[in-house]
Amino acid sequence: MKKKYYKICTKCQYFSREEEKGRFCPICGEKLITRCRSCGEKIDNPYAEYCKICGAKYRNDENENEINNY
Repeated sequence: MKKKYYKICTKCQYFSREEEKGRFCPICGEKLITRCRSCGEKIDNPYAEYCKICGAKYRNDENENEINNY
């Protein structure tokens, strides 16, 4: 069984499967990431807040207040 990987928005909670078209979030316009920006590990859990390899946070801290205000 092939492992599933995802791309996630670093600003809001949007995610999609890695093979789906699109490089930008359709909700907020932020560029989607497919790998940890710190160590390069592919994202295999779209609900994860932190990388399971290096512990780096996926989403930007400065956007947390915006997310909570939706």
